[in-house]
Amino acid sequence: MISRVLTFVLLFGLALLGGTVRVADARQPTTSTGTATGSATQTASASPTATRTATLTPSPTATTTLTPQPVSRLRLPVVAQSYFPLTRQNSGLHLGNRLLDWDTPIDFLERVDLGDYTATPRVVVVLSNQVFALQRSTTAPCAITGAAIGNTYLFDFLDRAIDRGAWVVVRLYPSPGNFTDYADPGPTHTLLSGAAPAGPNYCAGRSQQFRSTADLAAEMDAIASLVFGAHDWPADALYFEPANEPNLEWYEALRPANPDLSPAVEDQRAWQAMDAYFAAVYDRAKALNPAIRVLAPPMAQHLFADAREFGTCNRTILIVNGVPQFSSGYDWMQTTFRAKNDGWSWHNYWRVGYEGWRGDFCQTPATISDHAFQYFPDWLQTEILSSTKPALITEADLLSPCVFPLNPLIDKEAAAETATSLTRFMSEERAADAIAVWILTNQFADPVAGTFDCNDVNAEIAWHEAYRDVAVNGSHERSWFPLWWEGTP
Repeated sequence: MISRVLTFVLLFGLALLGGTVRVADARQPTTSTGTATGSATQTASASPTATRTATLTPSPTATTTLTPQPVSRLRLPVVAQSYFPLTRQNSGLHLGNRLLDWDTPIDFLERVDLGDYTATPRVVVVLSNQVFALQRSTTAPCAITGAAIGNTYLFDFLDRAIDRGAWVVVRLYPSPGNFTDYADPGPTHTLLSGAAPAGPNYCAGRSQQFRSTADLAAEMDAIASLVFGAHDWPADALYFEPANEPNLEWYEALRPANPDLSPAVEDQRAWQAMDAYFAAVYDRAKALNPAIRVLAPPMAQHLFADAREFGTCNRTILIVNGVPQFSSGYDWMQTTFRAKNDGWSWHNYWRVGYEGWRGDFCQTPATISDHAFQYFPDWLQTEILSSTKPALITEADLLSPCVFPLNPLIDKEAAAETATSLTRFMSEERAADAIAVWILTNQFADPVAGTFDCNDVNAEIAWHEAYRDVAVNGSHERSWFPLWWEGTP
């Protein structure tokens, strides 16, 4: 499929590529982008403070004590050329969210388009509803009957990227889960892993509220049938993300308006329910088409997924059978993250000054990095490093000023510092095969120039995007983007 750890430097005299593995994004609920954007997500630091001083016992699922050593998962590019920037061979982009067009007010794809191999992203991440038009029957249950190309301009770009050896990751959207209390989340927040919808049917846009495992599998099959058949995409170039940061979007993001939500994200029952759900999505997709490739879903950073709290060496505490214990959400999703996946996806946001990979990670409280992979439980690190399946960071960027932990960089328009941080982080990564920087562009209003209002959901998105909708000094492109993309910092 793809070359495994090769002596890239020996063969081509190039520097080692970085991989990136991401723990979920550490953004707070006050800066959440909401469901309208379908992409940027904030992760809350929702810790059950009252339980922190309780007597802790090891989780019954923590069965491995192996501490894997940092290993580079290098990938030989399709064409190796010694003048490539250090991170070119694993650089990619999450394209973002534009509901109408990708070439107005300018061509947002021009710099990353494919006339020159050095401009080809290694991985491209896109929302399913941005590219494809999902077709449903007009009568109940309004089941999926097929897929068509919904945005020809964007699809043609992806088609060319595939031809040049890129991976395309399609994130299913919407992907709201399949909860019995979808209409009024509360104390019986039960996630169903069966084939039936939680509500009556998918008519009248109800797929925005709930989707069964069978419905997600049907969408993947419809898209795969279209691109594998009519457009000759190779099966090993297309991957699906079945959901985005479900520990945030399905649980923690609902809690401010629904404080009685149960199980909550710090409860092991929530993670067990997600494990059953995503394992069933995988099985049902494979039953429809064995060539479909499904990634283990990316979880939000600093929200109970990891073995340690992001930015610290503190061990994560979950409520396990009503008792606080050292445990991680991933420990309760081992079916999905060990067996029921064709690769892994995670997100990684970091602070300036923490781009380095630490071989001595958490040997002392101060020896930390902001590489999400280093916070994963040992068994998951071993699973990824020992596998031939791809490991992808599908959102990566500097943390914005409104999140935790705080980033010393408060002005991303400090272009050289921003570009250098991106390059260094990607060069240092030792686990991911490709890293998609979040985001190219978004079709929402820019914040007022010179301000950063943490209550403005568009300010968070604008921090990350490479292009503005409204030009500043005659340019829509933010000054850091060409410095990083062209590898000049």
